[in-house]
Amino acid sequence: SCTNCKAVEPRAIIIDPKISSWIDEDNEYCHKSVGVFIFNRNSEFLMFKLNKFPFGWTIPAGHVDDREVTKDAAQREAKEETGLEVTNLKHISTLRIDRDGCRRGSDRHYWDVYCVRTDDSEVTIDSNEGSEFAWLTLDQAVSQNNTFAVDFILKNLGSKLQGFVKSL
Repeated sequence: SCTNCKAVEPRAIIIDPKISSWIDEDNEYCHKSVGVFIFNRNSEFLMFKLNKFPFGWTIPAGHVDDREVTKDAAQREAKEETGLEVTNLKHISTLRIDRDGCRRGSDRHYWDVYCVRTDDSEVTIDSNEGSEFAWLTLDQAVSQNNTFAVDFILKNLGSKLQGFVKSL
């Protein structure tokens, strides 16, 4: 069950050779993930409501395919989930996030977090991924019912995200 919204969804450990995964030094099953903060000219970033586990508001994000470069994965996830083609991504951090459960059974993800600015306002959220979307300021985003990982990133990288916004 989702610790944020209490929704329940079946879950199992799925060893998918297509995604980057391994067993960490403490025997925890891990996945490599990416997330993209897509900012508009008003210094707001795109969030949408994820309609599958882990439920909540999220940024374009997902697992990194095996042997895939994280920047390429970030661009792919942004395009798949929002319809936006993003280039000139800026890598702002790599984070280990524990208790970040996914429907494939991993509770530890290593996230590469990127930021980018776009002038494109033609957002189309993939209905397999999510529903409504919003452009939010960092302050507004903190008060949403976010996924665990997005909350963690906002709390731990807030100053780096603010620094990116100030550079726009």
